[in-house]
Amino acid sequence: MNRLAFNCLKHFILALVMLILQYSCRLSVAAGDTLSMGASLREKQTIISKNGTFELGFFSPNGTNKWYVGIWYAHISVKTIVWVANRETPIRDMPGLFTLSSTGYLTVSDLQEKVMWSSNNTQQTKASRASILDTGNFVLFGAQNTSEIVWESFGDPTDTRLPTMKLWKGMKVNSWKSSVDPAPGPFFYQINPSPGKTDLIMQYKNGILYYSTGEWTGKYFANLPGTQWTGNIKLEFVVFSPTKMYYTYKVEPKASTMMLRNVLNWNGQEVIYSCTDNNSWTPIWYQPRTSCGVYGVCGPYGVCFTQANIESCRCMEGFHPRNPTAWSSQEWWSSGCVRRTPLNCAATNGSGSGTTDGFLQVTDKSLSDKEPFQIMSDSTLRGCKTACLNNCS
Repeated sequence: MNRLAFNCLKHFILALVMLILQYSCRLSVAAGDTLSMGASLREKQTIISKNGTFELGFFSPNGTNKWYVGIWYAHISVKTIVWVANRETPIRDMPGLFTLSSTGYLTVSDLQEKVMWSSNNTQQTKASRASILDTGNFVLFGAQNTSEIVWESFGDPTDTRLPTMKLWKGMKVNSWKSSVDPAPGPFFYQINPSPGKTDLIMQYKNGILYYSTGEWTGKYFANLPGTQWTGNIKLEFVVFSPTKMYYTYKVEPKASTMMLRNVLNWNGQEVIYSCTDNNSWTPIWYQPRTSCGVYGVCGPYGVCFTQANIESCRCMEGFHPRNPTAWSSQEWWSSGCVRRTPLNCAATNGSGSGTTDGFLQVTDKSLSDKEPFQIMSDSTLRGCKTACLNNCS
Protein backbone atom coordinates (compact mmCIF):
# COMPACT_ATOMS: atom_id res chain seq x y z
CA MET A 1 0.00 0.00 0.00
CA ASN A 2 1.48 3.37 -0.99
CA ARG A 3 1.79 6.24 1.47
CA LEU A 4 -1.12 8.21 -0.04
CA ALA A 5 -3.52 5.27 0.27
CA PHE A 6 -2.31 4.57 3.81
CA ASN A 7 -2.90 8.18 4.90
CA CYS A 8 -6.40 8.17 3.36
CA LEU A 9 -7.25 4.95 5.21
CA LYS A 10 -5.87 6.33 8.47
CA HIS A 11 -7.96 9.51 8.21
CA PHE A 12 -11.07 7.48 7.32
CA ILE A 13 -10.62 5.22 10.37
CA LEU A 14 -10.00 8.24 12.61
CA ALA A 15 -13.17 9.97 11.32
CA LEU A 16 -15.18 6.78 11.85
CA VAL A 17 -13.92 6.43 15.43
CA MET A 18 -14.79 10.07 16.17
CA LEU A 19 -18.29 9.54 14.77
CA ILE A 20 -18.80 6.46 16.95
CA LEU A 21 -17.52 8.32 20.02
CA GLN A 22 -19.87 11.23 19.35
CA TYR A 23 -22.85 8.89 19.00
CA SER A 24 -21.85 7.02 22.16
CA CYS A 25 -21.54 10.26 24.09
CA ARG A 26 -25.00 11.28 22.92
CA LEU A 27 -26.39 8.08 24.41
CA SER A 28 -24.30 8.15 27.55
CA VAL A 29 -26.02 8.16 30.90
CA ALA A 30 -24.75 9.92 33.98
CA ALA A 31 -24.14 7.40 36.73
CA GLY A 32 -26.64 6.80 39.53
CA ASP A 33 -29.63 9.09 39.86
CA THR A 34 -28.82 11.89 37.38
CA LEU A 35 -29.05 12.73 33.68
CA SER A 36 -26.57 15.38 32.63
CA MET A 37 -27.15 17.78 29.75
CA GLY A 38 -26.92 15.98 26.42
CA ALA A 39 -27.29 12.52 27.98
CA SER A 40 -29.98 10.03 26.99
CA LEU A 41 -31.66 6.84 28.16
CA ARG A 42 -32.48 3.98 25.82
CA GLU A 43 -34.64 0.85 26.23
CA LYS A 44 -32.74 -0.94 29.03
CA GLN A 45 -31.02 2.06 30.57
CA THR A 46 -32.37 3.57 33.78
CA ILE A 47 -31.46 5.91 36.60
CA ILE A 48 -32.27 5.04 40.23
CA SER A 49 -32.81 7.28 43.26
CA LYS A 50 -30.03 7.35 45.85
CA ASN A 51 -31.99 5.25 48.36
CA GLY A 52 -32.80 2.70 45.64
CA THR A 53 -36.59 3.10 45.91
CA PHE A 54 -37.51 4.65 42.55
CA GLU A 55 -36.33 3.94 39.02
CA LEU A 56 -36.86 5.88 35.79
CA GLY A 57 -36.67 4.54 32.25
CA PHE A 58 -38.67 2.99 29.42
CA PHE A 59 -41.45 0.48 30.08
CA SER A 60 -44.12 -1.31 28.05
CA PRO A 61 -47.45 -2.40 29.62
CA ASN A 62 -48.12 -6.14 29.43
CA GLY A 63 -49.63 -7.29 26.17
CA THR A 64 -48.78 -4.12 24.25
CA ASN A 65 -45.98 -3.01 21.98
CA LYS A 66 -46.20 0.57 23.19
CA TRP A 67 -43.30 2.16 25.04
CA TYR A 68 -43.39 4.96 27.56
CA VAL A 69 -40.97 6.76 29.84
CA GLY A 70 -42.06 6.36 33.44
CA ILE A 71 -41.13 6.07 37.10
CA TRP A 72 -41.67 2.89 39.11
CA TYR A 73 -40.60 1.21 42.36
CA ALA A 74 -37.20 -0.37 41.75
CA HIS A 75 -37.46 -3.38 44.08
CA ILE A 76 -41.11 -4.42 43.81
CA SER A 77 -41.49 -7.52 41.62
CA VAL A 78 -44.71 -6.32 39.95
CA LYS A 79 -43.76 -3.11 38.15
CA THR A 80 -45.82 -0.33 39.76
CA ILE A 81 -45.84 2.84 37.64
CA VAL A 82 -46.26 6.15 39.47
CA TRP A 83 -45.61 8.65 36.66
CA VAL A 84 -45.63 8.62 32.85
CA ALA A 85 -44.11 11.23 30.54
CA ASN A 86 -45.48 10.48 27.06
CA ARG A 87 -48.76 8.97 28.25
CA GLU A 88 -50.68 10.10 25.15
CA THR A 89 -47.94 9.44 22.57
CA PRO A 90 -46.31 6.01 23.00
CA ILE A 91 -43.33 4.89 20.95
CA ARG A 92 -44.19 1.86 18.83
CA ASP A 93 -40.74 1.11 17.40
CA MET A 94 -38.04 0.86 20.03
CA PRO A 95 -35.44 1.94 20.81
CA GLY A 96 -36.57 5.45 21.62
CA LEU A 97 -34.58 8.12 23.38
CA PHE A 98 -35.25 10.01 26.60
CA THR A 99 -32.91 12.99 26.52
CA LEU A 100 -31.98 16.07 28.48
CA SER A 101 -31.22 18.06 25.36
CA SER A 102 -28.43 20.56 24.90
CA THR A 103 -31.13 23.25 24.95
CA GLY A 104 -32.03 22.29 28.54
CA TYR A 105 -35.36 20.48 28.04
CA LEU A 106 -36.46 16.86 28.45
CA THR A 107 -37.64 15.08 25.31
CA VAL A 108 -38.98 11.63 24.40
CA SER A 109 -38.28 10.83 20.75
CA ASP A 110 -38.53 7.85 18.42
CA LEU A 111 -36.03 6.37 15.97
CA GLN A 112 -36.85 9.03 13.40
CA GLU A 113 -36.09 11.67 16.06
CA LYS A 114 -39.74 12.70 16.13
CA VAL A 115 -40.41 14.31 19.53
CA MET A 116 -43.29 12.50 21.25
CA TRP A 117 -43.18 14.53 24.49
CA SER A 118 -41.24 17.47 25.88
CA SER A 119 -41.04 19.33 29.19
CA ASN A 120 -40.82 22.51 27.11
CA ASN A 121 -44.62 22.79 27.27
CA THR A 122 -44.62 23.54 31.01
CA GLN A 123 -40.97 24.31 31.79
CA GLN A 124 -40.20 28.02 32.01
CA THR A 125 -36.41 27.95 32.49
CA LYS A 126 -33.64 25.88 30.89
CA ALA A 127 -32.07 23.09 32.95
CA SER A 128 -28.53 21.78 33.44
CA ARG A 129 -29.26 18.35 34.95
CA ALA A 130 -32.14 16.03 35.89
CA SER A 131 -32.33 13.79 38.96
CA ILE A 132 -34.72 11.20 40.35
CA LEU A 133 -35.14 11.96 44.07
CA ASP A 134 -35.76 9.56 46.95
CA THR A 135 -39.36 10.85 47.10
CA GLY A 136 -40.06 9.64 43.54
CA ASN A 137 -40.00 13.19 42.22
CA PHE A 138 -38.08 13.66 38.96
CA VAL A 139 -36.68 17.19 38.92
CA LEU A 140 -34.80 19.52 36.61
CA PHE A 141 -32.25 21.90 38.11
CA GLY A 142 -31.70 25.31 36.51
CA ALA A 143 -28.84 26.24 34.21
CA GLN A 144 -28.30 29.63 35.88
CA ASN A 145 -29.05 28.60 39.46
CA THR A 146 -28.06 24.93 39.74
CA SER A 147 -29.95 24.45 43.02
CA GLU A 148 -33.22 25.85 41.66
CA ILE A 149 -35.90 23.35 40.58
CA VAL A 150 -37.26 24.59 37.25
CA TRP A 151 -39.53 21.59 36.51
CA GLU A 152 -40.71 18.51 38.44
CA SER A 153 -42.83 15.44 37.78
CA PHE A 154 -44.73 16.20 41.02
CA GLY A 155 -46.03 19.31 39.25
CA ASP A 156 -47.23 17.29 36.25
CA PRO A 157 -48.90 14.23 37.82
CA THR A 158 -50.58 11.34 36.04
CA ASP A 159 -52.79 9.09 38.20
CA THR A 160 -50.66 8.85 41.36
CA ARG A 161 -49.83 11.11 44.30
CA LEU A 162 -46.85 10.11 46.42
CA PRO A 163 -46.17 11.30 49.99
CA THR A 164 -44.99 14.97 50.19
CA MET A 165 -46.32 15.73 46.69
CA LYS A 166 -48.35 18.94 46.80
CA LEU A 167 -51.63 19.02 44.90
CA TRP A 168 -52.00 22.72 44.18
CA LYS A 169 -55.29 24.34 43.27
CA GLY A 170 -55.40 24.18 39.49
CA MET A 171 -53.59 20.81 39.20
CA LYS A 172 -55.44 17.66 38.14
CA VAL A 173 -54.82 13.96 38.77
CA ASN A 174 -56.10 11.95 35.78
CA SER A 175 -56.72 8.19 35.73
CA TRP A 176 -55.28 5.84 33.15
CA LYS A 177 -57.61 4.97 30.26
CA SER A 178 -57.39 1.26 31.13
CA SER A 179 -55.16 -1.10 33.12
CA VAL A 180 -52.68 -1.25 30.21
CA ASP A 181 -53.15 2.21 28.68
CA PRO A 182 -51.73 5.21 30.58
CA ALA A 183 -53.44 7.71 28.27
CA PRO A 184 -55.73 10.06 30.23
CA GLY A 185 -58.96 8.27 31.14
CA PRO A 186 -62.35 9.85 31.87
CA PHE A 187 -61.81 10.22 35.62
CA PHE A 188 -59.97 13.09 37.30
CA TYR A 189 -59.92 14.99 40.57
CA GLN A 190 -58.67 18.33 41.80
CA ILE A 191 -59.14 20.91 44.54
CA ASN A 192 -62.43 22.65 43.81
CA PRO A 193 -61.44 25.43 41.34
CA SER A 194 -63.98 27.88 42.79
CA PRO A 195 -62.21 30.62 44.85
CA GLY A 196 -62.17 29.86 48.56
CA LYS A 197 -63.35 26.26 48.19
CA THR A 198 -61.24 23.66 49.99
CA ASP A 199 -62.92 20.41 48.99
CA LEU A 200 -61.53 17.82 46.60
CA ILE A 201 -63.93 17.10 43.76
CA MET A 202 -63.89 14.05 41.51
CA GLN A 203 -65.29 14.29 38.02
CA TYR A 204 -65.57 12.18 34.92
CA LYS A 205 -66.22 12.46 31.21
CA ASN A 206 -67.00 16.12 30.49
CA GLY A 207 -66.58 17.34 34.04
CA ILE A 208 -69.66 15.69 35.53
CA LEU A 209 -69.34 15.86 39.32
CA TYR A 210 -69.87 12.52 41.03
CA TYR A 211 -68.03 12.89 44.32
CA SER A 212 -66.86 15.55 46.78
CA THR A 213 -64.85 15.18 49.97
CA GLY A 214 -66.55 18.15 51.60
CA GLU A 215 -64.70 21.21 52.87
CA TRP A 216 -61.46 20.90 54.80
CA THR A 217 -62.20 21.31 58.52
CA GLY A 218 -58.64 21.87 59.64
CA LYS A 219 -58.11 18.18 60.46
CA TYR A 220 -60.01 16.24 57.83
CA PHE A 221 -62.55 16.62 55.01
CA ALA A 222 -66.13 17.11 56.19
CA ASN A 223 -67.63 14.21 54.22
CA LEU A 224 -64.75 11.89 55.06
CA PRO A 225 -64.19 11.75 58.81
CA GLY A 226 -62.31 8.52 58.13
CA THR A 227 -59.47 10.61 56.72
CA GLN A 228 -58.72 11.82 60.24
CA TRP A 229 -56.03 9.19 60.69
CA THR A 230 -54.29 9.01 64.03
CA GLY A 231 -51.88 6.35 62.82
CA ASN A 232 -49.17 6.50 60.20
CA ILE A 233 -50.50 9.15 57.80
CA LYS A 234 -50.58 12.89 58.34
CA LEU A 235 -52.82 15.08 56.16
CA GLU A 236 -51.97 18.69 55.48
CA PHE A 237 -54.01 21.40 53.76
CA VAL A 238 -52.36 24.80 53.45
CA VAL A 239 -54.28 27.91 52.33
CA PHE A 240 -52.40 31.03 51.26
CA SER A 241 -55.33 32.77 49.57
CA PRO A 242 -58.74 31.89 48.07
CA THR A 243 -56.98 30.87 44.85
CA LYS A 244 -53.64 29.59 46.15
CA MET A 245 -53.64 26.46 48.32
CA TYR A 246 -52.35 22.90 48.32
CA TYR A 247 -53.13 19.50 49.82
CA THR A 248 -50.58 16.83 50.69
CA TYR A 249 -50.00 13.83 52.92
CA LYS A 250 -46.95 12.42 54.66
CA VAL A 251 -45.84 9.23 56.36
CA GLU A 252 -45.22 9.69 60.08
CA PRO A 253 -41.55 9.21 61.14
CA LYS A 254 -42.46 6.15 63.23
CA ALA A 255 -43.60 4.40 60.02
CA SER A 256 -40.78 5.59 57.78
CA THR A 257 -40.29 2.11 56.26
CA MET A 258 -43.90 1.99 55.00
CA MET A 259 -44.45 2.94 51.36
CA LEU A 260 -47.70 4.65 50.36
CA ARG A 261 -49.22 5.72 47.08
CA ASN A 262 -52.54 7.42 46.38
CA VAL A 263 -53.95 6.33 43.01
CA LEU A 264 -56.98 7.33 40.96
CA ASN A 265 -57.64 3.96 39.33
CA TRP A 266 -58.89 3.61 35.77
CA ASN A 267 -62.27 2.41 37.15
CA GLY A 268 -62.87 5.73 38.95
CA GLN A 269 -61.84 4.84 42.51
CA GLU A 270 -59.29 6.78 44.53
CA VAL A 271 -57.29 4.26 46.56
CA ILE A 272 -54.48 4.56 49.08
CA TYR A 273 -52.18 1.54 48.92
CA SER A 274 -49.67 0.50 51.55
CA CYS A 275 -46.60 -1.69 51.10
CA THR A 276 -44.47 -2.91 53.99
CA ASP A 277 -42.76 -6.01 52.59
CA ASN A 278 -41.40 -4.51 49.35
CA ASN A 279 -43.48 -6.92 47.29
CA SER A 280 -47.25 -6.46 47.51
CA TRP A 281 -49.70 -3.58 47.87
CA THR A 282 -52.68 -3.53 50.23
CA PRO A 283 -55.55 -1.02 49.84
CA ILE A 284 -56.08 0.74 53.18
CA TRP A 285 -58.62 3.38 52.05
CA TYR A 286 -60.73 4.01 48.97
CA GLN A 287 -63.51 6.29 47.77
CA PRO A 288 -66.14 6.01 46.33
CA ARG A 289 -66.67 2.79 48.25
CA THR A 290 -67.96 1.04 45.14
CA SER A 291 -67.42 1.64 41.41
CA CYS A 292 -71.07 0.79 40.85
CA GLY A 293 -71.89 3.87 42.92
CA VAL A 294 -70.54 6.10 40.13
CA TYR A 295 -73.38 7.12 37.84
CA GLY A 296 -72.95 6.05 34.23
CA VAL A 297 -69.75 4.07 34.84
CA CYS A 298 -70.99 1.41 32.38
CA GLY A 299 -72.12 3.84 29.71
CA PRO A 300 -75.56 4.02 28.03
CA TYR A 301 -77.66 0.90 28.68
CA GLY A 302 -74.86 -0.69 30.69
CA VAL A 303 -75.46 -2.31 34.09
CA CYS A 304 -72.87 -2.45 36.85
CA PHE A 305 -72.84 -5.59 38.99
CA THR A 306 -70.71 -7.32 41.61
CA GLN A 307 -69.75 -10.97 41.45
CA ALA A 308 -67.24 -12.66 43.79
CA ASN A 309 -66.32 -9.18 45.10
CA ILE A 310 -65.34 -8.09 41.59
CA GLU A 311 -67.23 -5.21 40.03
CA SER A 312 -67.88 -5.33 36.32
CA CYS A 313 -70.29 -4.16 33.62
CA ARG A 314 -72.68 -5.92 31.31
CA CYS A 315 -75.20 -4.78 28.72
CA MET A 316 -78.89 -4.90 29.54
CA GLU A 317 -80.83 -7.73 27.92
CA GLY A 318 -81.44 -6.94 24.26
CA PHE A 319 -78.32 -4.79 24.01
CA HIS A 320 -74.66 -5.42 23.11
CA PRO A 321 -71.45 -3.35 23.41
CA ARG A 322 -71.22 -0.51 20.93
CA ASN A 323 -67.44 -0.98 20.81
CA PRO A 324 -66.44 -4.59 21.68
CA THR A 325 -62.72 -3.66 21.69
CA ALA A 326 -63.30 -0.96 24.30
CA TRP A 327 -65.33 -3.34 26.44
CA SER A 328 -62.71 -6.08 26.25
CA SER A 329 -60.27 -3.47 27.58
CA GLN A 330 -62.78 -2.69 30.36
CA GLU A 331 -63.37 0.84 29.05
CA TRP A 332 -67.11 0.42 29.50
CA TRP A 333 -67.97 4.07 29.94
CA SER A 334 -66.38 5.10 26.63
CA SER A 335 -69.12 3.66 24.43
CA GLY A 336 -71.79 1.80 26.38
CA CYS A 337 -74.32 -0.50 24.72
CA VAL A 338 -76.68 -0.36 21.74
CA ARG A 339 -79.86 -2.26 20.85
CA ARG A 340 -79.48 -5.57 19.05
CA THR A 341 -82.77 -5.00 17.22
CA PRO A 342 -84.02 -1.48 16.39
CA LEU A 343 -87.40 -0.44 17.76
CA ASN A 344 -90.21 -0.57 15.23
CA CYS A 345 -92.37 1.90 17.11
CA ALA A 346 -91.93 4.49 14.36
CA ALA A 347 -93.18 2.01 11.74
CA THR A 348 -96.55 1.91 13.48
CA ASN A 349 -96.85 5.71 13.42
CA GLY A 350 -96.83 5.77 17.19
CA SER A 351 -100.12 3.96 17.40
CA GLY A 352 -98.69 1.14 19.44
CA SER A 353 -100.72 -1.35 17.47
CA GLY A 354 -99.04 -4.23 15.70
CA THR A 355 -95.66 -3.44 17.24
CA THR A 356 -93.16 -6.13 18.13
CA ASP A 357 -91.61 -3.95 20.81
CA GLY A 358 -91.81 -5.31 24.32
CA PHE A 359 -90.75 -4.58 27.88
CA LEU A 360 -88.58 -6.09 30.58
CA GLN A 361 -88.76 -4.99 34.19
CA VAL A 362 -85.41 -3.77 35.55
CA THR A 363 -85.04 -3.39 39.31
CA ASP A 364 -82.53 -1.69 41.59
CA LYS A 365 -81.46 0.79 38.92
CA SER A 366 -81.53 4.57 38.85
CA LEU A 367 -81.83 7.04 36.00
CA SER A 368 -79.99 10.28 35.50
CA ASP A 369 -81.75 13.47 36.47
CA LYS A 370 -81.05 14.55 32.88
CA GLU A 371 -83.38 11.88 31.46
CA PRO A 372 -86.63 13.26 29.98
CA PHE A 373 -89.75 12.14 31.81
CA GLN A 374 -93.43 12.47 31.08
CA ILE A 375 -95.89 12.74 33.95
CA MET A 376 -98.79 10.35 33.34
CA SER A 377 -102.20 10.21 34.95
CA ASP A 378 -102.08 6.41 34.78
CA SER A 379 -98.89 5.37 36.58
CA THR A 380 -99.53 1.64 36.46
CA LEU A 381 -97.21 -0.66 34.51
CA ARG A 382 -99.91 -1.06 31.85
CA GLY A 383 -100.33 2.72 31.61
CA CYS A 384 -96.57 3.16 31.32
CA LYS A 385 -96.33 0.61 28.50
CA THR A 386 -99.21 2.23 26.60
CA ALA A 387 -97.70 5.70 26.93
CA CYS A 388 -94.29 4.47 25.69
CA LEU A 389 -95.76 2.63 22.69
CA ASN A 390 -97.77 5.71 21.72
CA ASN A 391 -94.74 8.01 21.94
CA CYS A 392 -91.71 6.77 20.00
CA SER A 393 -89.39 9.28 21.74
